[in-house]
Amino acid sequence: MADRITKKLLVVDDNDMNRMVFMAALADLDLVVDEASSGAQCIEMACDKYYDMIFMDIMMPGMNGIDTYKNLQSNADNKCVNTPVVALTADGSDDMRKQIDDAGFADFLGKPVFFDDICDVMRKHIPGIDDILSPEVSDGEIDESQLTVDDEAEDIILPDIDGFDWEAAQTHFKNPQVLWEFVRNFYKSYKSTAARIQKAYDSIDDTDGNSVNTYRIEVHALKSNAALFGNEVLSDMNRQLEEAAGNGDVSFIRRMHPVMMDEWERCMLSLSEYLTESNKELMSDAGWIFSMLSMLKMALEEMDYDKADAIMKDIMAYSYDEKFARDINELDVLISNLENVAAITQIDNILMGLE
Repeated sequence: MADRITKKLLVVDDNDMNRMVFMAALADLDLVVDEASSGAQCIEMACDKYYDMIFMDIMMPGMNGIDTYKNLQSNADNKCVNTPVVALTADGSDDMRKQIDDAGFADFLGKPVFFDDICDVMRKHIPGIDDILSPEVSDGEIDESQLTVDDEAEDIILPDIDGFDWEAAQTHFKNPQVLWEFVRNFYKSYKSTAARIQKAYDSIDDTDGNSVNTYRIEVHALKSNAALFGNEVLSDMNRQLEEAAGNGDVSFIRRMHPVMMDEWERCMLSLSEYLTESNKELMSDAGWIFSMLSMLKMALEEMDYDKADAIMKDIMAYSYDEKFARDINELDVLISNLENVAAITQIDNILMGLE
C-alpha cells in the first residue's frame, strides 16, 4: 500500500456545482483530483501535467467538450495524449452517443453522475485503480480504517420539503450532511443565478442564434443542479427549455420561462423556512464590516485559506440589511467554492459601497 502510486484525475465542467459534487464524491479516496472550468483551462492543464483520466463535460460555453477533446489530441504539447477521456453529458440520445464515439472518447457517463459509475469507469480504464477504490488488508478483508464515516452526519434528518426528493438526491452525495451543505450553497446563490438566467432570457433575439445558445447553456446548468437535489419538476422544465433553445423554438421559451422562474422561486421559498437564520444579531457597524472584509481580502491575496475561512465564519455569524445580506451571501458562496479571484472582486465591490 505504501508503494502505491497515487492516480491523478482531471474534472472539466463549467458548472461549479457539478465539479464540487464530483470532487466531494472522491474526497475520501487516495486520489489527486484537479478541476478545470473550461475547455481552454483543460488544455492548459493537460499540457502542463499528466493525468490518468480526464472527465470531460460535453455542454460547455465557448469550447465544448468534443472540440476540447479534438484540440487536445492535435496538441503537440499534450502530456495526456494516451489518457482515457470520459465524456459527461445529460444528453443520452443516440445522436449524442454517436458524436462522442466518433470523436474517440474512451467512455461515456450520463449526468448527474453516480459514485459507483465513476468507480466502474475508472476500474475499466485505469490499471491498478482497484486497490485505491477498494482498500484491503493482507488477509483480504476490507480495511475499515480506510473508510471514513461521520456517524453524526448520518443522523441528520432532512426536512420534508415539497419538490425535493432527498432519497434520489442522496445517490449523488456521501451522506445527508454533505447533501444539505450543497443545498445551502444552492439556496445562497439563488438570486445571483436567477438574475443571470433572466438576463440571458431578456437578451434573446429571435434572429441571433448566439443569444439563444447563451440561454441554453444557462438552463442546462440549472437542469443539472435541480436533478442533483432530486427536484425533478424544476429539472424537467429546464430540460424542455434547453431542448427548445437547441431547436431555436423561441416561442416555447417565451411561454415556459416565466413558469419555470415561478416554480424555482416557489422551491426557494420552501427552502427558506429551513435555511434562513433569523436569530442572528443584526450587524450595522460599517467600520467593523469594512475591517473584516479588508482582512478577508488580505488573507485571500496571501492564499491563507484557513484564515479566510475563519474570518468568513465570523462575518456570517451576523445578519445584515437586505442589500448587504445579498452581497455577503454571494461572497460566502464564492469562498465556499474556492473562487478566490471572484471573491476578491466581490469584496472590492462591497467595500466601495461602504465608502
